[in-house]
Amino acid sequence: MHISNYVLLLLLTSFQHAFLQRGQVVSTLNSSIAKAAAAEPRFLHAEPCGVQLPARHLYMMERLEDKVAAINSRITAWKKWLGSALAANQAAGDTTQALEVAAVGVPVQEESYFVGRVVCEVEGGALNDTAVVLEGDSHISEGGRAQLDLSQLQTYRLFPGQVIAVKGVNPSGSRILAKHIWTHIPPPSPHKAATAAG
Repeated sequence: MHISNYVLLLLLTSFQHAFLQRGQVVSTLNSSIAKAAAAEPRFLHAEPCGVQLPARHLYMMERLEDKVAAINSRITAWKKWLGSALAANQAAGDTTQALEVAAVGVPVQEESYFVGRVVCEVEGGALNDTAVVLEGDSHISEGGRAQLDLSQLQTYRLFPGQVIAVKGVNPSGSRILAKHIWTHIPPPSPHKAATAAG
């Protein structure tokens, strides 16, 4: 009991000492640097930049409709690029038969192009060569899905959410036999760039 009173007295005196030294400078760093003069306060007027979010928008919250619209716009951009690339090849004298962009999830017996985003067969699962699924847009494919058979490809590099174009057939409507995959939009050929510049 005697020792605990002594500890309590020590604590009280240290708190009292700290209380009496309140507001005093204990140590100074970089004393060679001159102190800044106190400037009078300035009021700034902040103006928002860029696209204004609607009043119903919550921070860090995304509406499902906005996500679907963003995915559809990416897939539509890919379809436009693929259509213009195919038209350019036909205009350049490519004698191969023009292939059409087909809906994902619909049976197609002839070789066609399919555009969509890569998803895993199981939600949250690991993406491997047997679990790759192509999901189409909501306009043409109505969100249809088809498994990608990648056995005829020598190399490929895919990740979930990636928008790709696939050349192949979909005989059953549920499995696309991929013969070629485009994972990015290639730059224009040097011949076309020289023609456009000259």
